[in-house]
Amino acid sequence: MRYEDLPPKPRKDDFSTRRRLPTMVQFALLVSSTFLLVLFAHIFTISDMGFGLTAFVVLCISNGIVIWSVQTSRDTLLATEFQNALLGAALSIQNQFCLIVRKDGTVVFADRGYHAMYPQFDRTRRHHLEEVLTVAGIGNDETGKICDAAYNATSAQVPITVRDGNGMTHSILLLIDPIRRPQDYVFLRARLLGES
Repeated sequence: MRYEDLPPKPRKDDFSTRRRLPTMVQFALLVSSTFLLVLFAHIFTISDMGFGLTAFVVLCISNGIVIWSVQTSRDTLLATEFQNALLGAALSIQNQFCLIVRKDGTVVFADRGYHAMYPQFDRTRRHHLEEVLTVAGIGNDETGKICDAAYNATSAQVPITVRDGNGMTHSILLLIDPIRRPQDYVFLRARLLGES
C-alpha cells in the first residue's frame, strides 16, 4: 500500500498528503501583477482593449497553472521525503546496519546504522562494496563470499566479525538478498548473531 492508497478520511495520526489551492495572497499577487503587466503593455504598445483583456485572462490562467504545478511538486517532494524516512526507519528494525548495493559493487544506500558504526565513512561520494567491507575490518575470505553473492545477485548468509569506528568488535550475521524490483540490486542486512 502506498500513501496515496490510504482511505479518503485517514485517522488524525496518519500521514496524509496536502491538497492546497493557491492562497488569497498568491492569487492577489497573481492578478495584480498580471493586471499591471497588461496595463503597461496597453499604455505603451497595444491600443486594442480586447487584446489587452484577452492577454490578461490568458496570463492569469497560465500563472495559476504554474502556481498549482509548483504546489503539487512541493507536496510530492514532501510525501517522497516522508516515505524515504519511513522506509529508512523500517530498515533499521533488528538490523545493526543495512546497505543496498548495485550488482557492479557500487553502494547506493547506507543507512544511519552504518554511519553511526563508521563515522569516518564519507557520505558525499559513491563507494565500492569491497571498500565498505574493508572499513568494517572484514577478512578476505568473508569479503570474497559477500562480494560473490552481491555480484551474482544470490542469497547468502555470512557470519562475520566487524570493528566499529570505536574499535569494538561485533559478531554479526550478514544476510544478502537480491531485490526483485528493480533488478541488479542486493540488500545487505547486518544482524547481531543470535537474533532471528
